[in-house]
Amino acid sequence: LRMKREYAKTDPEAFSIETEDTERTHMFADKLYPIHLFLSLNNSMLRKITGIISWRSSLSSYYLTIDCFAIGIIALFVPWHFLLLWSSRIFVWSLLGPWMKVLD
Repeated sequence: LRMKREYAKTDPEAFSIETEDTERTHMFADKLYPIHLFLSLNNSMLRKITGIISWRSSLSSYYLTIDCFAIGIIALFVPWHFLLLWSSRIFVWSLLGPWMKVLD
């Protein structure tokens, strides 16, 4: 605590560090900016996802859970066998129909 009080009494400008504005510090700025932008966007997205998964942002996590339950309950009543059967038949007939005789 004594050290904390001493740092609180000191001037914050005494700890400021000034860098020289040289050409060497800006040499890679144009090349590293897209990488920096990509990493900062990914970092913020990962923080949001981590907050939702760990329930730190409880409202978003709650709505995500409710949406998943609703989609699951709706998926119980969809006739999956009928949809998969007819979608595969349409797919195969559209790609491998009688007109493939022309390519033979």
